[in-house]
Amino acid sequence: GFIASCTDSADCAVDDSRSRLDLHVNLATAGQVAFTYTAHGEQYFDYMTFEINDRTMHHTQTWWSTGSSIALVVAKLPAGAHKLTWAWVKDWSLSGGDDKATLHEILVTGTPDDASCTDCPAGFCGNGGLRG
Repeated sequence: GFIASCTDSADCAVDDSRSRLDLHVNLATAGQVAFTYTAHGEQYFDYMTFEINDRTMHHTQTWWSTGSSIALVVAKLPAGAHKLTWAWVKDWSLSGGDDKATLHEILVTGTPDDASCTDCPAGFCGNGGLRG
């Protein structure tokens, strides 16, 4: 999946826009969230943020653009309810790059279902990021 100022079939150069993905989790025990992503947009102006409960935990300007390299972010989470938010922010003018961030994998541990997790089907995970 990706977060962008557009869909893959639309014009991604929508100035002054913000796209976000919210994931609500309730952890039975302390755990963590880990995700891999790539980001590419107008240098110095467009960026991706990651927030936990409306507090910014990761912010990348695209001068640190990952390009085709996959970046990994890991954050600890205490037990309880949390809102995880990924957002792509497009500045008010000009365009450059793909104007999007792509989330490759999201892994949350500490959920009540951890004991019943199974491996993902072939082709749905294991891009070399979280699972090697």
